Amino acid sequence: MKNNTLRLIKIQLLDVTGLNQTRYNKQKKSKGTVSTVMILVMGAVFAIYSAILAEAYMSVGMGDIVMPMMFMAASIAVLFTSIMKTSGLIFAARDFDMLQALPIRPADIITSRFITLYLLDVGFCLCIMVPAGIIYGVHQASGLLFYIGLIIETLFTPVIPLIIATIIGTLLLAISSRFRHKNLIMIVLSVAALCAFMLLTMNMSTMDTEEFTSLNDALLGVIYKTMPTARLYYDSLCKGRLLSFVAFIIINAVIYVVFMAVISHYYKKINTAVTTHRTRSDYRLTAQKSSSAFFALYKKELRRYFSSPIYVLNTILGPVFMVAIGVVILLGYGDSIINVPGISDYMPAVIPLILGFCAVMNATTASSISLEGQGFWQLLVLPISTRDILNSKRMLNFTFALPATVITGILIEIRLRLPLWPAAALFLVPLAYTWLTAEAGLFFNLKYPNFHWKTETAVVKQSAPTMITVMGGMLLTFAPIFLVTQLPLGIIDIAPAISVLLPVALAILCRILGSRIHLNQLDG
Repeated sequence: MKNNTLRLIKIQLLDVTGLNQTRYNKQKKSKGTVSTVMILVMGAVFAIYSAILAEAYMSVGMGDIVMPMMFMAASIAVLFTSIMKTSGLIFAARDFDMLQALPIRPADIITSRFITLYLLDVGFCLCIMVPAGIIYGVHQASGLLFYIGLIIETLFTPVIPLIIATIIGTLLLAISSRFRHKNLIMIVLSVAALCAFMLLTMNMSTMDTEEFTSLNDALLGVIYKTMPTARLYYDSLCKGRLLSFVAFIIINAVIYVVFMAVISHYYKKINTAVTTHRTRSDYRLTAQKSSSAFFALYKKELRRYFSSPIYVLNTILGPVFMVAIGVVILLGYGDSIINVPGISDYMPAVIPLILGFCAVMNATTASSISLEGQGFWQLLVLPISTRDILNSKRMLNFTFALPATVITGILIEIRLRLPLWPAAALFLVPLAYTWLTAEAGLFFNLKYPNFHWKTETAVVKQSAPTMITVMGGMLLTFAPIFLVTQLPLGIIDIAPAISVLLPVALAILCRILGSRIHLNQLDG
């Protein structure tokens, strides 16, 4: 039993991370190296942000909230990043029928999949909780036992959020299989939750110190009420109570054992239920409409996009953030920052760059080729041109970024009444980065395609093209923002100009390089 579970875990990890292909396929070694580097960079960003936030709280005498808050942040990160992974990894997996034909117990299958998901998510907790814990420990002069307990409890932290995410993800998967537009409802609710979080953050930015402290005290109470294990976590680490430490470990272990026992017993029934699809019995043939090859491909891209919540949620954040920034500025919530002496003069040059930062998050093309999967060959045998195929994927990238850019630019200009060039930069800079994102994402996806994925998450969130495009674009926006802070006021407008010319030049370069790659030669 143990050997079967360990073998399945190994196979799952090799498949999800792509390490096996990277190891034995010489053409994909560079892809694996890039993916590893980008993952390390993202982990470093999380760790640095965690440490900075913890240091800020400790410096103002609010150290009591640091560890519970990081516990909550790590739990929420695991919860929201794991809900969509349930589909295709734990349930509704493509290899379900094959595994059922092998002499392997359902308990071994579900255990291996859950542990695989745990190992993928435990990195969130380590990057968020350990740096903050170290800062807390240094300020409190904690001993060695504190750091040992920190590591042990951090490893147990993802268990309960992952179980909750599995339950929620399974329910959503079961419901969505019975309704035609359930994915759209899931997307709308997720975006609404994101907007609510942004509204809370916006309100926090306008609070004074006393209000901020009161809010954090209230937040601490909410954390303890909604997550009882957070109290045990705080008492064991910060108060040094051994009984709380033991209770924290036992509670997580017992919940895990009970959950695995129940879900293993009903695994086949649950998997059958969530993979049962609803069909229409009253289908009637109606008038058929014709369109150009490009428009037909574009509609196909839209249908594919909205059929995948993980695809939408991983790319829609940029346009949503962009519009939110415009609304915040229009309503005057950003005045406390924009009008600060010494900063206000730089804002007309910085705001377009912030919008450009949002634009690079909308990298739909970075996974659009890979998402064709093993049916990619069907596009190649159709009487359609390569230009129409690639342009339809580029068009999807502009579908949401272009309206968001126009709306945001108008909202900001109504409020700030900027001169001609800063006003034009509000539109030109994000559009330049949108074009770069479309071209770079498509080029890198053509360079490093993956048609053998088991879950969409592997290509939408974890692939080298996505990480290179998004992280590389973000770095390109950081440089001009830094440049603004170093230039005299008289010539700061040069930074937005660079942020238009540089992305456009790189977009043209990616377009030229991508045109040299033939679709019928792709090997993913």
